[in-house]
Amino acid sequence: MTRLKHGLRTFFEDLATQFRGDLGLQKHAPMCPRALAEWLEIPILGTSQLEGDTDPFKWLLEASEKQFFGCVIPLGDSRKGILHNDYVAESRQASDIAHEIAHIVLGHPLTPPDCGDGTRDYDPILEHEARELGMTLLVPKHAALKIAMSSVSNSDAGRHYGVSPSLVEYRLRITNAKNWAYNKRNRARGF
Repeated sequence: MTRLKHGLRTFFEDLATQFRGDLGLQKHAPMCPRALAEWLEIPILGTSQLEGDTDPFKWLLEASEKQFFGCVIPLGDSRKGILHNDYVAESRQASDIAHEIAHIVLGHPLTPPDCGDGTRDYDPILEHEARELGMTLLVPKHAALKIAMSSVSNSDAGRHYGVSPSLVEYRLRITNAKNWAYNKRNRARGF
């Protein structure tokens, strides 16, 4: 498994807090990735919106609707946008959009998603960074701690944050939120 460079998790948590503040949200509040993209002036295009000349996206359209999730696309004015599969569940769309926002925020270089031979151009380190930041944007440590203290189910927390229960479980585990909540409850009882 690819490990993050030292200090990146803290940096990602700081970004999640900063973006929530910029959007007028509390540190633990759900944040819609579409609202963040709008605030960052990152256009989002769903695959259902593709019309006319789709040659640049031929590789994508030939794949089944469930195989493609999202990518960063160049815009004519040196900006970047997001193309994502809007045929999948809303929770998956949120995760995909947050992941692509992470690539842009982290300044990852644009690479053609298709190498021309049917394989994908995939840098595991950059993908891991984007995956971790994307999940942190959706469920930051402050949210994971609140979830752990409230004892709600992962499904209920997922619905509240607009993500899958497995993403909630991952964030609870990676932030050590359950142990933190357990220790806080024990301290409150005098143990």
